[in-house]
Amino acid sequence: NTTAEPIDDHGHGTAMGSLIDDIAPGAQLIAVKALDSSGNGYESDIIAGLEYCGQQNVSIISLSIGEGAYPGYCVDNLVAKEVDTLTASGVLVIAATGNDGSTTNIKSPACSATALPVTASDENDTIASLANYNSGVALTAPGVDVPAKSITGTDIIISGTSASTAIVTGISALIMQGNTEFSA
Repeated sequence: NTTAEPIDDHGHGTAMGSLIDDIAPGAQLIAVKALDSSGNGYESDIIAGLEYCGQQNVSIISLSIGEGAYPGYCVDNLVAKEVDTLTASGVLVIAATGNDGSTTNIKSPACSATALPVTASDENDTIASLANYNSGVALTAPGVDVPAKSITGTDIIISGTSASTAIVTGISALIMQGNTEFSA
């Protein structure tokens, strides 16, 4: 959008935020908009959003975005470099691996050497057919037919590594808040 406010005119951010809030309702969420209403944008805008998060002294950054196809670490990718800078300062950066069904490549910034890359599992606890993964991915979370909220607040069902990343972010927030009681 054309305002300074992080208005979600795409819906993806709202859905991911709803998942994090459902899991960790005590967590303070900061909305940062770096992509346009179609979900497209520039590395420079994403880097600016990451820098803003660093300036806000966040503990966790959840990145349900991705570009490229990397079989290993993407050390020359500009967004991955910013992720590395943030993790060096103590920020936990959790990133979606992408939804191309690749068994060899993942997206940036999940391919950062210091990000926590997350892929999606299905109802059988196997890696979902839509999910990207490779040997650098050590964490899966539910990512098929996950209930979330739309921009209007209605219930929706989503699938993808973005949902998995939001779930891991919510659980990480609970842990950082000192919550030691979990139930299935």
